[in-house]
Amino acid sequence: MDVLALPATVTARIEAEHGAISALERLGGMSVARVYRVGLSEGGAIVVKGSARTAETQFYDCIAPALRTAGLPLPLVYWTAHAEGEHWFAMEMLGETQPLGTADDQWEPDPRIVRSLALLHRETAGKCYEFPRLPGTQWDEAVSDSALRVFYPGDLPRLRSAFAGLASLAAARLVPKTCWISGDPSPPNWASRDDGSLAWIDWELFREGVPAEDLAPAVPGLAPARAFRRMAPAYVQATGDSTPDPEQLAADIALAKIVTVVMLLRAVVEEPGVRVPEAYVENLRLQFPSWLEDTTHEFQLSSPA
Repeated sequence: MDVLALPATVTARIEAEHGAISALERLGGMSVARVYRVGLSEGGAIVVKGSARTAETQFYDCIAPALRTAGLPLPLVYWTAHAEGEHWFAMEMLGETQPLGTADDQWEPDPRIVRSLALLHRETAGKCYEFPRLPGTQWDEAVSDSALRVFYPGDLPRLRSAFAGLASLAAARLVPKTCWISGDPSPPNWASRDDGSLAWIDWELFREGVPAEDLAPAVPGLAPARAFRRMAPAYVQATGDSTPDPEQLAADIALAKIVTVVMLLRAVVEEPGVRVPEAYVENLRLQFPSWLEDTTHEFQLSSPA
């Protein structure tokens, strides 16, 4: 057990509020943050997470209380702290998260997740939070250049051409930023409780956005068009608003999924701290080019006139 992996002030806070530490295990995930399961000598465990970014601790301190009151299934956070240039918090130990996988033709959106997404977007619509701006969320030529470095040379000409048009389309379609989004409600960020309910974890990417940008990562993997067409009407029903066109929303979700993948690949290239398994990157390297072609054709995604 390497307790020295934690800042001394964080260790002291744990011991003062939760008891002596009996075990320390670093948890996986693709985050740039450090996440640990902390076993306690008197039984049980908590999770502590530290990051150079302020976003998640600020979310739990300033935004989460009202959202929790509104019914959003957020984890119990015991405390937040600043130590050695990082922002830390401790939260309840939850059960297993959902596997990432890939949505297939039989996939159906989880109604609990869809309701939570609709609730978040409704409760934050039009809100002006004083919140740190997340860098690197705009798809521009530099982002494309970084993401393209992941792919094999034979795929680059068609990808480069597609990226230029899709970046313009995203800038035109995924606006205006009407609400606040979690930025990553992917299956691994939904943990279970003993009573079977879910808790929505990982708010590092909380920012202004549009619903499609949250709905996209909630559809696992490089999903077929049918999965987006199932998510869209489920979300429209959860909002209680019959105005959105489900087919248009499905197309926007597919477009947002493309943006999500490109941004992830940019992070793989530019941010050494991002812990993305090489097997996962290789899968994208092999499958993304043909999936992109199929998806853009299915939803007629082309650059705006």
